[in-house]
Order: sequence, then C-alpha cells, then structure tokens
Amino acid sequence: MKFLLTALSSLLLIFGCGGNGQESTVAHDIPVLPVDTLQVVLEIGVELGDSTNTFGAITSTLIDQWGRILVLDQVAACIKTYDSRGNYIRQLSRQGNGPGELVMPWDMFMMPDGRLVILDPGKLGFVVFSDSLEYLEEVGLWPQNPPFQVTPISDDQYVAYKIGTDMADDGIVMRRTIALYSWGEEEWDQIFWQDSIVASMNEIAENPSVFIIDLLDPLSLSGNGSDGIYFS
Repeated sequence: MKFLLTALSSLLLIFGCGGNGQESTVAHDIPVLPVDTLQVVLEIGVELGDSTNTFGAITSTLIDQWGRILVLDQVAACIKTYDSRGNYIRQLSRQGNGPGELVMPWDMFMMPDGRLVILDPGKLGFVVFSDSLEYLEEVGLWPQNPPFQVTPISDDQYVAYKIGTDMADDGIVMRRTIALYSWGEEEWDQIFWQDSIVASMNEIAENPSVFIIDLLDPLSLSGNGSDGIYFS
C-alpha cells in the first residue's frame, strides 16, 4: 500500500522595477483559484442551559456514517451525540477509571469499520466503542508520550503524531514524529516524517516558554481513511 504525505506551502512572487526608470511589469496570467463560501447552517451549544447543550472544552467533533454529530467534551470527559438537525440523542461515557469511562480525553476518530476510538492519555491509549456506540475495549499502549493526533488508514492500521523528549549533553532534544502503527502495537512500523528541536539548559532556564512554544507548534494531521495522509 502506498501512503501519500502532502505538505502545502505558499509561494510569494514579487515583481518590481529595475533601476532603469521603466515601469514595473506585473504578470497578468496568474490563475484565479475558485473560492467556496462557508455558511452556518447549524449551531449546537449555549452559554447557559442544561447539560445536553453546554460544553466545558470541545477537543474534537465528527459526523458518523448515519449523520450523527459527535462532540468530545474534555472537561466533562464524555461524548455528546446529536442528530443531523442538532437534537440531543444521548451522552456516551463519563469521568472515571472504570471500563469505558474517560479520564482525560484528547481526541477521537472513527475507524473505517465504524468503531469509535477515543484517544485518552489518562487511560494510556484508546477507549473503543462499536458503531452502535457500545463499549468494546480499552487498549493501553503508552505510559509516556501518547500521540497528540491520530488518523486511521485501515481497520488495523493508523498514523499518529507523537512528541518525545530525550536528554542531551547540553540540554533537551524534542522529537516530533509522524509514523504508521499497527493496531495494538506500541512501536511504529514506519516513520513518515520527523524533526527535532534542541534547547540548552541555559535557554530553558532563561526563557522556559521558548521550549513550550516550539512543543506546541501547530501541526495538523488528517487522512482519507485509506491510502492518503496529509499534514501541514
């Protein structure tokens, strides 16, 4: 199977005049790209109201194959489900350490076969529900450095974005990695992309926020559920 990593970038072209006093020339054959205008058709959530329509901190949303809207609330440690018109259906899971409960949910995604998977570092891995939203299993994999983002490519493989740190002679090395994993395995099968950031102990002591800002440098990962993985 081939996997595609696509990085999108912007190129700025500047046309200026020379020193001969001639007017600047501007390219007129630059293609005009089509533009889509988004329109709000549905809003869910109120500032004050009952628990079915209020949220603490939304960290992920998705629409399943039946058109249900799933909203992951990290503060409430649950998933609230709505129909396509925004009508509340039910709450899935709750705060706790028991089977199917959530501790610190970070993200969620849906496998091609319909399983709903919650990435929960507090559970050291994944909490899994069926396509009918019934609890199936917990898969604990990472006591340290769990993924920040995950996107599936098949029923038994996914791509994850992880951040890890190592001590160096003069500081700390932070490595950001996008890699392919098999379901239930802690180690990756293949690395697609990786970089590293080094900060000395003096730099961290003088300005601790520098390392934190680099750590949280925005990186977005997504896929088409089969052979395409995209990150920016």
